[in-house]
Amino acid sequence: MLNKRQTLQLRVQLSDTEANEILATAINDVPGFTTPPEIGIPERRLLIGVASLAIGDTRFTRRLLQHLNGEEHALLAARHFLWTGDDPTLRGELPKLLAALPQMQSFTEMYEVANALESVGAGGEAKVVRERADSAQRRLLTNWAAGDCNVLPAANAADTTLAFVHGMLGAIPDAPRGRLRLRICLPEWIDYMVVHNLRIGDSLLSLRYAKEQTAVRYQIEQFAGAMPVRLIFEPTFTREVTRVDVDGTSAVLSVQQQGERIVAPIQLMLDNERMLSFELK
Repeated sequence: MLNKRQTLQLRVQLSDTEANEILATAINDVPGFTTPPEIGIPERRLLIGVASLAIGDTRFTRRLLQHLNGEEHALLAARHFLWTGDDPTLRGELPKLLAALPQMQSFTEMYEVANALESVGAGGEAKVVRERADSAQRRLLTNWAAGDCNVLPAANAADTTLAFVHGMLGAIPDAPRGRLRLRICLPEWIDYMVVHNLRIGDSLLSLRYAKEQTAVRYQIEQFAGAMPVRLIFEPTFTREVTRVDVDGTSAVLSVQQQGERIVAPIQLMLDNERMLSFELK
């Protein structure tokens, strides 16, 4: 019989055998689910907490928040809320968070704190925090989305996991609003990929990717959750997109150039299995 972690944890299968092993090991090594938050290196607690959320845990970070203060507490509380939609936990942490905000140095991820505050009705505080984020010059965490899509780092479990979830999948959660953005940026050396148990709120998603000589195909399904997720899907390509089909019907998308990649954004309600095909030049 499978335990809770085996049932609910993020699972990924990649066509590249070495990368598949590195990523699977990293995900399994990230603390979460029933693991107590005993992290020997204090400065790694935030990193490990956000990695735990990325693999689908909803309990570990609730406990970890008790051990954090200041900016790390604020960001993890916000990230927990944006991944899980856990309103009672954020409201319970608000007094501690709001009391610490005036003494914090600004950091760019403060926009996540602002989004969380806005979602629980603290609009005035959210506005101030968002303004501080706009002028911030430092980050608390790596900007995985700005990394090299062709590289999967193997430095440590948390970094590897987050480079995949926030870098290659480009995940930006907004569980309180029932939304998830995925800006997919995959290496050329991945021919197929299966992602299972990508969690947002109470919803679980699966995603399949297959690359052919002149096409890329995605199959996306929500298989758990009370309400369908609104997916803001933004796959990226290194070649020109000549045709897009959504659920077997031709679609016209506003394709955009972003640096060296082409982005083809589309919004989907995951009320059914969705099939997307991109023909490439």
